[in-house]
Amino acid sequence: MEIRPLDDNGLIFFVERVGTSFVSLTLYSGSLELKILSNKHKISVNEPTTITSTKILVKGIWYKVQFGIYGKKAYLSVDNVINSGILNTESGINISKENIFLGGLPDISSLPLLSISKLPVPYKGCVRHFSVNSVQIPLNEATISHGRNIGDCDGTPCGKDACLNGGTCWLDSFMKPHCSCPPAFYGIHCENVSDCNDTKCKDTGQCVGGKCSCHVGWEGVYCETQIQVTKPEFTGRSYLIVKKNNEKKRDISAVEVKNLYLNFTTIKKDGLVLWSKKENTFVGVGLEKGFLKIAYSLDNKTGNTIVSLPFYYKISDGLWHSIEITFAPFMIKLDQNKIIYKGKHRKMLENTTVSTDGLFYIGGIPTKSTIRKETNGTFMDTFEGCIEGFATNGENVIRDFTNFEGREINVCKIL
Repeated sequence: MEIRPLDDNGLIFFVERVGTSFVSLTLYSGSLELKILSNKHKISVNEPTTITSTKILVKGIWYKVQFGIYGKKAYLSVDNVINSGILNTESGINISKENIFLGGLPDISSLPLLSISKLPVPYKGCVRHFSVNSVQIPLNEATISHGRNIGDCDGTPCGKDACLNGGTCWLDSFMKPHCSCPPAFYGIHCENVSDCNDTKCKDTGQCVGGKCSCHVGWEGVYCETQIQVTKPEFTGRSYLIVKKNNEKKRDISAVEVKNLYLNFTTIKKDGLVLWSKKENTFVGVGLEKGFLKIAYSLDNKTGNTIVSLPFYYKISDGLWHSIEITFAPFMIKLDQNKIIYKGKHRKMLENTTVSTDGLFYIGGIPTKSTIRKETNGTFMDTFEGCIEGFATNGENVIRDFTNFEGREINVCKIL
């Protein structure tokens, strides 16, 4: 939502499933406080997760406020200044059928004690551009079930929500609203996006299925906006390529992989995080049913051997996890904790190295084939989440991916 506070204190947002869960957003002395209680059962006595914004809000100024849940992590963003906290449970919040209260309650004294830090007062100010789960909810007669003491303070001729995607609204002589749409958008409310073609997509963008597929470092409807990608986000259609050999010498002998490092976050239970191969040998890192999975093939005297190592440490929880893998001898560190492999391939792995062609695919693959086909069923799906760092063979960790080859890469907003 966007808010314009006219006082330093007030309840802005509240939704509750009585006795189990709630979400409240309150303004205290110019700072926002988010409280989330997530319980499976009424008998739970967990304390709520509390997140306080570090950005102070000034009266009379519009601010963009976003808050939500990502796995076990909750976050609060004010004009892209993000603060986060860890939930006490990972059960989620089942409040989708409950009423949402904006600006107060019919009886504000009925607020649960755990949902506020101080005595509650109603919010004084403006709210617009309200959305839940990326679905915009116009604040009008169609969506508001009841309220009182509400006026208009939007400051635009016909309401900021009247035109979408940056469109501007104007009134004709009959006081009927109209929208002037920016390039690429059309419709009564600028709700539609024009199909692309190869000439419209800029800066190496490609038109795929009527939409521009942007190269790493670019975003926008037509890939017209340049960005820095220090923490790439993968959407399920994304990939990055990191080359560890000279482009002119791609046919040189295989690149030996001694160790790998990755730092990533995801809430998806299955996905390929990293893949590299040369002919029949490969190494892959990903998730299977929410747990870490490492797979690679070995060339030895007895022929090619495929080793698939599932580690039963759940990492699809929305938290950041660092993975360090060392080959010959095999060793893995997950969040700085050593994991000892005791499987049937333990002796074989003591003096085994892995070789690839030096091309490391991160988050996906550029070919039109599926992940399942490309990896011969070793991994089943693409990666969705964020990656903060990648390194091989003890080299410096890559944290800026702006200049690498790749597609459909966003900038991660999860702390």
